[in-house]
Amino acid sequence: MKYIVKPEGIEKEQANRPEVYGFRKGNGPAYGEILAARNTYGVRSEQEFAVVKKYMSESASNAGALNFTDPGKQAAVMSLAHMRGVGGAQAILNSMESGNIVKSAKLTPQAINYIESMDAKDFQESLKEARVAYDIKIYGDSSTSKGGKTYNWWDHYGDGLQKRHAKEAKEFLKLSN
Repeated sequence: MKYIVKPEGIEKEQANRPEVYGFRKGNGPAYGEILAARNTYGVRSEQEFAVVKKYMSESASNAGALNFTDPGKQAAVMSLAHMRGVGGAQAILNSMESGNIVKSAKLTPQAINYIESMDAKDFQESLKEARVAYDIKIYGDSSTSKGGKTYNWWDHYGDGLQKRHAKEAKEFLKLSN
């Protein structure tokens, strides 16, 4: 869990909204609870990470991580759910089986069976490709703002995301059976 949130940083802004470890203000209670733990116990305290873990685990479970027996696949689903939400994570996983890219979906039994049958290395490679395809189709032509400037979303985030996905795939593969 700490590995997944480390690139998010302890405090950032995205689309003019503050966030901590990737949890944005206004997207549910996680942001406020993390800050409350931080203000009481300190930055990077065990109590702060306990709150982060609670919300990361909840979204991973809701995204379907527990449908997979491989801990590397479970960690990848946790990352997906954290970065693209439960529906986005499930849409990306479904696209690995169907080839159909949509913004949000419910995980299908066909996708679960397909992914569960994949070996760990093939899964991680296929997931990297599916994440990029999803981001390009869903966000690629949109814009984002940072520090008062507007950027093309993919031009601004694409390279960093691809590097992150490659690094995560390598790390998550180490968790596989």
